[in-house]
Amino acid sequence: MIKILKLLFCISLISISTSALSQDAFVLNYEDADIKKVSQDIARFAKKTIILDPRVKGKITIYSNASLNSEQVWDVYLRTIQVNGFSSISDNGVVRIVPENEATRDENDINNENGNFLTAVIPLVNRSAGEILTQIKPITGRQSHLSSIPSINSILLVDKKSNIK
Repeated sequence: MIKILKLLFCISLISISTSALSQDAFVLNYEDADIKKVSQDIARFAKKTIILDPRVKGKITIYSNASLNSEQVWDVYLRTIQVNGFSSISDNGVVRIVPENEATRDENDINNENGNFLTAVIPLVNRSAGEILTQIKPITGRQSHLSSIPSINSILLVDKKSNIK
């Protein structure tokens, strides 16, 4: 009986250490690296399919002191491309990286708040849409799209989900 317990303990110890070793950890350190090369590495780390728009060019810098799992690597990447003027659009498991101003004109899947866009129609009651449009433009993101819909006295806003909230 004791031999069986020892054997079970050894098997469980081996399986725990094997699962710990199988979890990937990454340290991201890129200095003035080409965004295409970084995107290629991130796609591998995060196990994602990334399509870069031909206008996505430049160099990016990421410094990380800690080990990151694949989800954290993905979050760091999304924030990095956002800082560099690009945005992500998710379509059926494929992520397209496009210039930020282009993302406001494209349909996309809203599945998180890390860079996806949302369209909102804001109905107005006491003021005209044309009058309010000039007042709210300064508080929207630089990549946002604002327009008035006079027929229903509303504002159309396409912006990041967090900004619309």
